[in-house]
Amino acid sequence: MARIAANAPSQPPNEFYIGRRLSYDGQLCTVRYYGEIKGTKGNWLGVEWDDPARGKHSGEHGGVKYFECKTS
Repeated sequence: MARIAANAPSQPPNEFYIGRRLSYDGQLCTVRYYGEIKGTKGNWLGVEWDDPARGKHSGEHGGVKYFECKTS
């Protein structure tokens, strides 16, 4: 499972690349998407959580699929 997380910086820092492993609030995830989301402002970070119960969806927002999770 995954979610499209909080609004991210407009210039992608080197740490936000597809496949990068991150830890947020003590939980691990993998970056699956970084970029714009139709109907929103700024860039967004889409992640696949190691714990499937953590995610809200599988990389889709407003009917557009931005990424797919391996565990979905």
